[in-house]
Amino acid sequence: MEDAKLAICGLGSYLPEQTLEVDEIARQARADPRRLHELGYATVHLAGEGEMPTDMAVEASRRALADAGLQAGDIDVIIYSGAHKDHIRWQASNKVQALLQAFDSYVFDVDQSGAGPALALKLAADLLGDDPYIDTVLVCAAESWDTTLPGRLLGRSFVVGDGAAAALLCRGGEGLRLRGWGQASWGRYHRALCVPEVGAVRPITGEVLARGGHLFQVFRPGWEDGQQRQELIDEFNRRAAATLEGAVRRAGAALGDLAFLVLPNLPRRHGLTLCRQLGIDPSRTSLSMAAAGGLQGGPELLGNLLRARREGMLAPGGLVGLLGLGAGYHWSALVLEG
Repeated sequence: MEDAKLAICGLGSYLPEQTLEVDEIARQARADPRRLHELGYATVHLAGEGEMPTDMAVEASRRALADAGLQAGDIDVIIYSGAHKDHIRWQASNKVQALLQAFDSYVFDVDQSGAGPALALKLAADLLGDDPYIDTVLVCAAESWDTTLPGRLLGRSFVVGDGAAAALLCRGGEGLRLRGWGQASWGRYHRALCVPEVGAVRPITGEVLARGGHLFQVFRPGWEDGQQRQELIDEFNRRAAATLEGAVRRAGAALGDLAFLVLPNLPRRHGLTLCRQLGIDPSRTSLSMAAAGGLQGGPELLGNLLRARREGMLAPGGLVGLLGLGAGYHWSALVLEG
């Protein structure tokens, strides 16, 4: 993982043209618009009619290829790491391969929700380290919420948007060097966020549709107890901090050495609580980037990394952290060197 020959040599992101302001989301959900603004959200992007997650992932991948100066034929492995796909029980990476015409590649999917892209980059590094015949791995992810979520509010705190992002990890390329990694899982809340009745537990019948079993749902066992809720939040943040600290240690550094930290597009209060746990100034993170895209469930990690690069936040030789947070729960962290 610390092999200086491995680098993220290309980044690409895609946000659909159609947008929705949080004031309209609040009106549709009969929510207080001030609360949504306080959460740090302003605008989300909506996938177009018939625009599939893989369509968005392919567009982001093409942009990453252009950024790296590579062709689709240069790709050896494709890893699709979006939680949402075009179909249930189906490999989205196969369609990405077909649309890119990257037919010399081997492909597979990884689903770890918002931690997926960071984990996929770790797997890509392992593949490159183990197999001398692999030189370029494409990691891509996309999310589209319309088929599984009524409206654009997830629970009480998350405003969700559609989008995609991609990264190319290359052997011997120029770009962000991978220096360290950290991962953790905590299966106690495996059912916290799920679509309970699609393609697994029960057939999709009229009864399932009537009770909304095909929709994304949030389960909060015991969360009416304020103390238990706070204990969960504290434990979640401790595990996130430990995961990032592990990645930093493997890079031979300390948390204070990070020049910038890329986070998912968390609600502002959640992000501030996490920053306090980490002891990191929120201004040195991507927290403010949530306003322009909403929570995307993973793709925003690579999209925010690209935006940070464009805005000059990744100085040559400086260290940047990437912390993915997945429902269930999962944490996956990377440390990159500019």
